Amino acid sequence: MRVWALVLMLSACSFAGSSPGLDDDGVEPDSSDADSTDASDATDGLTCGDVTCSPNATCDPDTASCACSPGFVGDGVTCDDRNECADSSAGCPALCVNVIGSFQCAAPATCAERKAVDPAAVADGDYRLWLGGDSSRPVAVYCHDMANTPREYLNVSDTFSQYSEGGSSPGSDVRTTYTRVRLRLQPLGIEISDRTFASSTGELNHSNMGPLVTSMPVGVAMDCGGGGSSEGVARVGVPAPFAIAQLFSRGGADPGGSVSRADNDRTVMLTGGGGCGWHGPAPDLYDPYNDNAAGKVLALSYAP
Repeated sequence: MRVWALVLMLSACSFAGSSPGLDDDGVEPDSSDADSTDASDATDGLTCGDVTCSPNATCDPDTASCACSPGFVGDGVTCDDRNECADSSAGCPALCVNVIGSFQCAAPATCAERKAVDPAAVADGDYRLWLGGDSSRPVAVYCHDMANTPREYLNVSDTFSQYSEGGSSPGSDVRTTYTRVRLRLQPLGIEISDRTFASSTGELNHSNMGPLVTSMPVGVAMDCGGGGSSEGVARVGVPAPFAIAQLFSRGGADPGGSVSRADNDRTVMLTGGGGCGWHGPAPDLYDPYNDNAAGKVLALSYAP
């Protein structure tokens, strides 16, 4: 009996002792305190060598955190270029060109210069330029052949030149209509024989057995109807901020014709002719048809 009593007492003491996972009061300890301490210690131990920042970011050694460099936006791990031109923060007086990590201000005076500074200027089309690189003198132009040798043109409307048939020039009226004219920037003017954006109708023989006429330069009215005739017609219209500064004169045999201006010199209407004669840009024109007026420039002015 005494032996069995001793066994029972020892078993009871073992049962009443602390259980695994409980503290001395029988309560399960809070393991989160230990975990959070370990995590904090791990964070405090990070260095910039332990994080991977974007190539366009810097690492703060005090916090081992990434921040995008000026000119970029993101979380530091990923940084994208900030387009300063899109949000008007650049404040350029003329053209703002976004570049990776920054921007640059420019005032290109030619289509070639626009192509050189503007990554978006790759296709033929309408562009803004600034005469002489002056940001206070903007002009709208059409840039042609941007892939090779960029050239400047003006979009024009109702611009044509006509050599009217009759008299000693038999055939049909030769009319050349222009949708764009070649703009020369120095000196400022129109190259009157460039027909890149022109179409012609009709043909006639100049002065009976003379050359076959199939096209006319800008701003020339002509016929061979006889002394003082003026059946030839022409019209030149340019957009603002340009105005036609050119003087016009009659030429050829017994010339006739008239000139009138409108819209603050942005439009000029001509009649002309003779036996054979013409009315066109002064001076130094001779038989101004086909390519005979190559190199001649009709003067313009900047008149906003």
